[in-house]
Amino acid sequence: MKWHDGPLEDSMTLLLMGLLACTYDDDADDSNTVGETSAGDSDTDTDTDTDTDTDAPVSTASGGVTLRDGSELKADTEIVTAFSYYSDKKTFIYATSNPDASCALVGALYEKDAPAVDLNELFLDNHCNVSITMVGAPPMIDADLQDGSSGVVAGVNCAFGDGEFVYEGGSDAGYFWSGPFYNASAFKETLSVEFQDQGDKTLKATLNLGGYRGTLSTSADEVQAQGYIKGEIYTVNCEGLSASGGF
Repeated sequence: MKWHDGPLEDSMTLLLMGLLACTYDDDADDSNTVGETSAGDSDTDTDTDTDTDTDAPVSTASGGVTLRDGSELKADTEIVTAFSYYSDKKTFIYATSNPDASCALVGALYEKDAPAVDLNELFLDNHCNVSITMVGAPPMIDADLQDGSSGVVAGVNCAFGDGEFVYEGGSDAGYFWSGPFYNASAFKETLSVEFQDQGDKTLKATLNLGGYRGTLSTSADEVQAQGYIKGEIYTVNCEGLSASGGF
């Protein structure tokens, strides 16, 4: 699965799908064991999240996504690093299981006409990352993901199996995952987004995601998935995400 020369367009297509969603298959068993994760960075800088603040809140969002296409492929989610940017028009959060991810890397990913971004520092093998797009500024409490009028969408990007992102040149140059790659939106349960401290730029997202619908790099058909991603995400303010547009 390539993710370059249009990550924003690909992601926003899914987000719009979620906003227009009314009903999907609610019969899936979304059970997954949710474990504890490592700490994120709680300050408001815009660099990498390599500081080790002793009072930094701990992100606990974790779980898993299992495809319902007969393959039973499953990827874990253990959020350790998250970035956010918001204005009165839009709020955007990107959360990853890779501790090496940085604001600069995520910002470059969403910057129009930017060079190809090496996604090996953004993803882990057999793990999912999470993005949240919300109309307007926080707070939004207990938004119903199945309600197309809620103005909030949660997306998941899963790199299944053991592999790596490999650069391929040519007219459609970019980085491709060497195995199945899943790009989907959650259509069940709820999420909340609020300020860590009133007036601060850092955010707290509380996830209760379940049920996913999207595309798989190895299939031309829509693929649904099951599995819960639950817990809290604490973000670092990242000015670079303003390049994702809509602010």
